[in-house]
Amino acid sequence: MENTLRQLVKNQAALARDVGVSVQTIRIWLDLNAIPPRRIIEVANALDVELTDLLPFAQKTYKPVSTKPKTLDDLRLILEGNHDPADPSAQRIKGAWGDRLPLLYTTLVKLQGKVITVTEAAEILGITKGAVHNIRKRYGTAPGPIKGARKPEGRYKLGAKEARKLALDVIAGRKSAKGAAETAQISLRTLHRHIEDVLRPLYLNKISHWSKNFRLALAYEIEKNIPKYIEMWRKWAEERHLLLKKSPVWPKCPQNWREVSIRRVIIAILAGEHTVTELAAMRGGEPHVLMEHVERELKQMGMPALSLTIHHQAAVAEIILARDSHFRSKHAGP
Repeated sequence: MENTLRQLVKNQAALARDVGVSVQTIRIWLDLNAIPPRRIIEVANALDVELTDLLPFAQKTYKPVSTKPKTLDDLRLILEGNHDPADPSAQRIKGAWGDRLPLLYTTLVKLQGKVITVTEAAEILGITKGAVHNIRKRYGTAPGPIKGARKPEGRYKLGAKEARKLALDVIAGRKSAKGAAETAQISLRTLHRHIEDVLRPLYLNKISHWSKNFRLALAYEIEKNIPKYIEMWRKWAEERHLLLKKSPVWPKCPQNWREVSIRRVIIAILAGEHTVTELAAMRGGEPHVLMEHVERELKQMGMPALSLTIHHQAAVAEIILARDSHFRSKHAGP
């Protein structure tokens, strides 16, 4: 295989014609010893060589261009005739402005000294304001990049990601609204606006009496942008007049798991008291049979908690606990 691309190219003009580029482009490729990757197949066909022979030359091709920045002093030298005669840019500016070159220079000097505005300079030179900006940029008299406006205090003090994270911390109950506002150095009302943005149609005062598991599960759903199971489950419980407490009282661990109801076993699994395998062993059964009972019960309730977080599972355990409590109170004797 040849060492350089130049050794493969015998006729630059013919290659340029076959590939559909200029001869100057072919010369640049040869100087850089490279071919643009998208042109490899065309060049291989034109040169009648194997594609693998050209793959080592496949890379981006461009010549770095270095342009000396111009200043008003350069324009003054052109005006005085003391510029480099070989400078093509000097010839272009003289050809473009001709007798109006002194007017251009004095106008740029005044503009740099803030004696006149861009609008006035455009009127004096008879060009657009955009053209004035381009000339100022070319001769180093532009004011530079515009600084970003300072954001007003208040609601816009926090960035979108910071505000969302802070709102989720309050929704989850990891921080109090007052404490979060003080930490972020924003007003309580501003924090409530951020919370409303991510929580609606719910409001913070509505979920303030929810247990921690429900709030953590809700915050997770908002963060991951998944369906609001927690809202649907609470609605299911409200329709059945179940009392969901902010601090649920969990039942004590029984001495004998064989004597408890299957719902008590499900609560133990969802709340993380014991694993399915441990409970199956204590009840003298098979784990898969016990798991079938759990899945059947959750399916009847329409709550796929096992596929979600531990907080979702604990929330369903609270609903089952409230359901048992409601059933006992309804059927309790006088």
